[in-house]
Amino acid sequence: PEDAIIWLNLVKTSLRLKRADKAQEFGDKAIAVNAGFTPYVKSLLKGS
Repeated sequence: PEDAIIWLNLVKTSLRLKRADKAQEFGDKAIAVNAGFTPYVKSLLKGS
């Protein structure tokens, strides 16, 4: 789960920097590490 948290933080940072493409890439990696993060990633990306 630690790695998934890092990827999730990178999603948030990418969105702040207006880099939706990178946010999606990092979100996919977070989900690959821990599928339980799917709702969080989808929620963050939906708000972008």
